[in-house]
Amino acid sequence: MATSPRPGLITAAQFLEIDFGPDIKAELDNGVIRVVRSMAGGSYRNSRIQMNIGAILWTALKGSKCHVHGSDMAILIDDYSVRYPDLSVFCGKQDKAFDEIKAANDPVMIVEILSPSTALLDQGLKLDEYRAIPSVLAVLLVDPKAECVRVLSRTGPNAWTDEMHGDRKAISISGLSIELSLTDIFAR
Repeated sequence: MATSPRPGLITAAQFLEIDFGPDIKAELDNGVIRVVRSMAGGSYRNSRIQMNIGAILWTALKGSKCHVHGSDMAILIDDYSVRYPDLSVFCGKQDKAFDEIKAANDPVMIVEILSPSTALLDQGLKLDEYRAIPSVLAVLLVDPKAECVRVLSRTGPNAWTDEMHGDRKAISISGLSIELSLTDIFAR
């Protein structure tokens, strides 16, 4: 991930040392800090869906070498970009040495819950960044309003399937042996 220094831009390492406090959510985009959300909190619906998916993943992964993380776990895209997806899954980080890391560059699954203010970025630039991470096996883009989930699954080094799920009862995540029920994802 080492690249040549870029004067005037903030590195991922520098960004991760900044304390934005509880009311600011920011990401690093090509060396530039972007405030994603000021003042804590999102919509009730998005929060509920995030917790539903987190609980499903936690239950499915319990006892395995994989763990689900919330939006406080940073994903290192490169030396100048850091993202905070709504949920991410990492495998093989059980050692206590990993307990204090602020970011990792090897998620196997990423979940973004779309909102009107983030949908274009989540489905555009961020999706491209996530697909470029070699360890990523699946990306889920959850549309709370339409109650559907777009699932991108890696089938090869640069090959992906792209499926929209809105009427099926379950979504299979290949590579992780996980099934997610749409009923459970959108449960009230």
